[in-house]
Amino acid sequence: MSMKLYLTRHGETEWNVVHRMQGFEDSPLTALGVRQAESLKTVLDAVPLDIVYTSPSPGLFGRLN
Repeated sequence: MSMKLYLTRHGETEWNVVHRMQGFEDSPLTALGVRQAESLKTVLDAVPLDIVYTSPSPGLFGRLN
């Protein structure tokens, strides 16, 4: 049986725009970052996933649903 692994990263954040290191801090998504997250959700909705691992970032979970 083969396995596929999908790796993604967060959409653009306010700190990305100003080239600030985020580390473990949470920075809000920009309008572009929100569109990127919504686009990724649309793509992943069509993919059968058995398990998902995510970052513990508080801003992430609202985008997953």
